[in-house]
Amino acid sequence: MKIRSMLSLIVCVVRISISLFFIWLTFGWRTRKARKTFEKELIASGMPKEYAKRLSKHYMKMKKDMVSMFRQSVFSGGRKVSFDIQEYFRTAEG
Repeated sequence: MKIRSMLSLIVCVVRISISLFFIWLTFGWRTRKARKTFEKELIASGMPKEYAKRLSKHYMKMKKDMVSMFRQSVFSGGRKVSFDIQEYFRTAEG
């Protein structure tokens, strides 16, 4: 009975790991796509390319922050993790 339980547990962990990996890949791909689209729209509306690139870098920074927040919540058991969007933008501007 213990062997069957262990095999079942291993299968569940592998399935969850694969799902999380594909979520991570999809999230990264969609973030890059949104960043490029945002950049193109800014350039099309007349903004200089270097300013558009500077603004679009916030997409990748926010992605990195969200991934690190997720990792922190997983490893800390969900304790002491909060995300205040207004605080995030205040620190990003300054």
